[in-house]
Amino acid sequence: MDDGTSLTPREQIRHEQDRWNAVVHHVLPEGAELVSVSCFVTDSRVYRGNNKAAKIRRLEGSHPDTELRREVASLQALSRNASYATWGEWEYSVQDEMPGTRFSNYLFDQQDTAFGVRARLRVLRNLLPELKELHRHGVSHGDLNPENLLIERDKVTLIDFDRATRGSRLHVVLRDWIGVGKGLQRRTPVWKLALFVLVPKSKSLARRVRWRLVKARTAGRPVSGATDVGALRNAWDLAESSSANSRGQGVAYYAWSYRAQHYSGERAWQLRWEPISKTVDFAGKSVLELGCNMGLLSTFATVAGARDALGVDHDSTIIDSARKVAAALDVPARFEQVDLTDESDWESRLGGHDIVTALSVVHWLPNRDRVLKFLSQHQELIYEGHDRLDVEIDRLNALGFDLVDVVMTTERDRQLLHARQSSAPRN
Repeated sequence: MDDGTSLTPREQIRHEQDRWNAVVHHVLPEGAELVSVSCFVTDSRVYRGNNKAAKIRRLEGSHPDTELRREVASLQALSRNASYATWGEWEYSVQDEMPGTRFSNYLFDQQDTAFGVRARLRVLRNLLPELKELHRHGVSHGDLNPENLLIERDKVTLIDFDRATRGSRLHVVLRDWIGVGKGLQRRTPVWKLALFVLVPKSKSLARRVRWRLVKARTAGRPVSGATDVGALRNAWDLAESSSANSRGQGVAYYAWSYRAQHYSGERAWQLRWEPISKTVDFAGKSVLELGCNMGLLSTFATVAGARDALGVDHDSTIIDSARKVAAALDVPARFEQVDLTDESDWESRLGGHDIVTALSVVHWLPNRDRVLKFLSQHQELIYEGHDRLDVEIDRLNALGFDLVDVVMTTERDRQLLHARQSSAPRN
């Protein structure tokens, strides 16, 4: 298998996407949509299509991952339709798609103030029938964290059985409720789930617990001789130390895998970039990224053919991180420290681009009208807001964007929109 050491960073990024496209087409030939990318391990994604969900992982050497095999065996024991196979350098499982929203989406969304203690208690109570059925079949889930609970009204469904084990009724009950048993590592039983779901400031605690799980996972073996790997590690270290995301918790905003190395973060970058890249044509265009954080959108837009990209953010440390990412990938994207709440005339300096992006930016600003007016002066916009879809579309229409398409629903159940003006933008 080609490890990609002879490829330039841009070639490596395109090469990886071609490999993923090939295996996805093999597993789910029609209508596959990327729905999940692991923030924990290298090269593990979930796609859905035709009412099926496929978990695809790159093989470590020539040995299939026993976790994925064990997951399928556990699902089959529960009479769920699931299968396992390998294809070249990949292994994958396919099962029926399960409806619902991840419990973590409610806990980690700081805007969801309605999801209080009673709602969380209701979720824990509704988990009990699922656990009882699991244990009746002699299966222990072993990883009862909010990422692995799907909520559909009053029904709770467990997913991600890669740490599941089979055993006697007593064994599986003790493992899931108390966390005892031989050979267990990083176990997450019911009492831990309840602890960081119910204690005061549980959103913050849950975020910290999840981040510890992220950092505890083993990264892939880095490609020897690839200097960009080490440079990217430095960039991620800067992002973790910045105040641009999850202040004081050491969390980078994005997770990404590159050359068999995993850079951990709170959100999987590929999950955001793939639908954007399939919807927006960056070729030959100039891009401005407001609230750029690590600058991955500017960097990847340049790889996708943008003639120029400028990212701005108020945090100086995250700007340094963005510059290091672009330099490591040999991309000429530029980054500047700009505070959108500043009274200076930043509009004149930043105007004139073909595409402007504002992903979860406007909501946090005290003077939204000023930034919205600036957005309206551009022909094309990539936008993520916090309000209902109809409210956001009305807002964009009022700014002159008469063509608005939904690109994706984010991990926070918000809509990422691609908006365009069919006539000349307003001055």
